[in-house]
Amino acid sequence: MNDARDHDHDRGPDDGPESQPDEDRGAPGPYGLDAAVPGRTTPAPPAQSTQVTNRSSSVVVALLMPVALVVGFAFQLGASLQQTFGSGEPTPGTTLAVLLGVAIAVGIPAAVLVVEVRERRKDRSRSSAAMIAAIVVLCIAGALDGTALLNTIGTTAQHAQRRAQPATAAERHFGDRDAAGELRELGARTAALLQSDLDPAGAEVTRQECPLRNDEPGTSFIYDLRRPDEGSTAAPTAPTAEERTRFDAVAALWSGAGISQDPPSTEHPEELNGSSTWTVRAVATTSGEVFISTECLAEPG
Repeated sequence: MNDARDHDHDRGPDDGPESQPDEDRGAPGPYGLDAAVPGRTTPAPPAQSTQVTNRSSSVVVALLMPVALVVGFAFQLGASLQQTFGSGEPTPGTTLAVLLGVAIAVGIPAAVLVVEVRERRKDRSRSSAAMIAAIVVLCIAGALDGTALLNTIGTTAQHAQRRAQPATAAERHFGDRDAAGELRELGARTAALLQSDLDPAGAEVTRQECPLRNDEPGTSFIYDLRRPDEGSTAAPTAPTAEERTRFDAVAALWSGAGISQDPPSTEHPEELNGSSTWTVRAVATTSGEVFISTECLAEPG
């Protein structure tokens, strides 16, 4: 008995059950070893908050996808309006706007789709909203922007091919000669054959800048020897035999210049009309008036 009491007396305060190692306290609780220790709590894993963040960011990206489609369409619409109300032909500026619109409408959702596919491989719980939105926008952009891009490429190619063509023979009708001088001479000789009382020296010869068929700059001319419009309402009469003879002489003169006589007009029998590849209109009247306008002609040189 004394030995047992002596043995209990020899145990120190640190030799109680509280000083025993954790592994000596028995089996762990149902929530792990640390849960069995009083005063200790296991921190919650961050996986749930990460999933919420991923879903939120995916939804935000999905909502922004249509914005890329609208911005791309705005660039193409601006290019189309500029071309329609401008020269009607594609310019470097309109072509660049179309390409930029296609890059935005197609490039952004394509990049998002690639990123989302890679992220989905890493995290299968990631929301697929952004990926689905990117696919939908790509389908729409492919139908709309693909057509616009093909039209732009085709029109640009046709424009470049047209510019590479030389001026036509009609546009080079006068070559390096003085087109305005020859036109004035042709009008004066026409007036003389008509026995006009109008002075050919008072005829107006005007010129206007214009584009050739290959879009190079050219010039058109108008020879105008006519009386001022006095508002006469007299009905036109058919030319007399003498006036018809004068018309025949004018037709022969014009034929030498490449202008052929058109069939007589029933509405305006007092007019002789001619046409050619280098003229828009050629008119001579029984009253001695002459009007000749040319097509767009190539500049000399």
